[in-house]
Amino acid sequence: FYFDFSKRNYSIEEYTMFLEKSGIFDLLQNHLVSNLVDYVTGVEVGMDTNGRKNRTGDAMENIVQSYLEAEGYILGENLFKEIEQNEIEEIFSVDLSAITNDGNTVKRFDFVIKNEQVLYLIEVNFYSGSGSKLNETARSYKMIAEETKAI
Repeated sequence: FYFDFSKRNYSIEEYTMFLEKSGIFDLLQNHLVSNLVDYVTGVEVGMDTNGRKNRTGDAMENIVQSYLEAEGYILGENLFKEIEQNEIEEIFSVDLSAITNDGNTVKRFDFVIKNEQVLYLIEVNFYSGSGSKLNETARSYKMIAEETKAI
């Protein structure tokens, strides 16, 4: 059976047949999905998790950037976005090997702010709830904070 989604005037019987043959009625009747919209858009089955994560992360970075620029920081002068540690070391003549396993790992920071005396390395994250990812990120930040004391 061919169902043309651009045609929107099928009969109730045709829609019913489509829902039965596609298994959507079964999903709903047997409560196999908790949210039909999330299922149809791929969120509930895991197809869109990275997309959502990336969109949320990008949105949070844009919000943080707007706040930093409102404080007078200028992108490319004293504010840098999405910059890896090797670029930071080159631009600012600083050794970050303490936080990169002596240069064996690549670390990227969402923002770097440079003023007269201090170089700020900034990570931006957004979590809508609690969980293991949030806990692991907190542990990672604590470790980086300890390692930066050697710089």
